[in-house]
Amino acid sequence: MTAEETESLSGTLSGPAPGDPESPAGGGERPSAGRTAARRSLQRREELSKWCFLLPALIFMALFFGYPIVKNVTMSFQEYTTSTFYTGQAPWVGLSNYVSVLTSSVFSTAMLNTFLFTVGSIAGQFTIGLALAIFFKRRFPSTASCARSSCCPGSCR
Repeated sequence: MTAEETESLSGTLSGPAPGDPESPAGGGERPSAGRTAARRSLQRREELSKWCFLLPALIFMALFFGYPIVKNVTMSFQEYTTSTFYTGQAPWVGLSNYVSVLTSSVFSTAMLNTFLFTVGSIAGQFTIGLALAIFFKRRFPSTASCARSSCCPGSCR
C-alpha cells in the first residue's frame, strides 16, 4: 500500500459516519444552533436526573453516617457524665480526654486485646467460610433427581 492510499484511507476512516449528528450536512454546513441547544438541554436533563437518583443516598449517608461521626468527634473534646447527657451542657476540655486515655495503665492491654480479638475473628470467619465453600463445592447425590422432579416438590426426600 502506498503512502497516498494510506493517507486517503485514514482520512475517510477518521471522518464522521453518515447519519451522525456531528457530521456536516450536505455542502459542508454545521448543525443548526437550535439542534446544538437541544442537545445541551438533553445533556443537562440527563445530568440532573443522575443527581436526583443519587441525592437520596447522599442524604441517607449524611444523616445516618456523617452526623454520628461528627457528633462523636465533638463529644470526645467535651467532659460527658451521666448528668450532662440529660442537661446537654458538657464543658469543653480539649485534648485532655485523649491524653488521659493514652497515659492510662490499661490502654496497652486494651489495644492488645482488641488486636487479638480482631485477628482471631477474621481468621475464624475465613476458616468457616472456606470450609463451607469446600463443602458445597462437591456434588450431592440427590441433586440430579431433585432437578428432574422440580415439578413435584415433595418428591425430593
